[in-house]
Amino acid sequence: MIKTKNMIILVAVLLVLAGISFLQKSEHQKATNSSSTEVVISGEFNKDNIGRLRLGYGSNPDAVVLVNTADGWRIESHHGARANEQRVTTLLRNFSNLAGEFRSDSGEVLDQYGLSDDQAITVRADDPYGAEVLAINFGHTPQGFPGQFMRAPGSNKVYLSQTGMLSHLG
Repeated sequence: MIKTKNMIILVAVLLVLAGISFLQKSEHQKATNSSSTEVVISGEFNKDNIGRLRLGYGSNPDAVVLVNTADGWRIESHHGARANEQRVTTLLRNFSNLAGEFRSDSGEVLDQYGLSDDQAITVRADDPYGAEVLAINFGHTPQGFPGQFMRAPGSNKVYLSQTGMLSHLG
């Protein structure tokens, strides 16, 4: 026969184990139900608050430079040719509060996403006074998905955007 004292100890241990199990399940459910989408670039961007867009590739940080002038966007790096206003407007709108789904934070796999320093296309934007207000690296487009792999310069965190950002560059 089991004594009452032993029975109370067994019931107490059982209650503690049940409580621990409940906490583990609720923490797991909270972790797996949370969104993996994060805002990568915060802020609203338009022709009024962006004075220059700089597109770089590899060792050339200013391969294409677009300047917001009084008569519209001009491609400074291409003898001042007119830029397509609609494409630039769409690109800036897509940068506004740009969010992405988290993919990796390992620097060892950046080249698989096309985001190593020598592969990535870097987009930087300056305000009308010349201060940089955004910078982002874009890599490959995943197969069967319209998004674009991206990361902030100097960071190893890779995200997947919801839209193909490079398609607006022409």
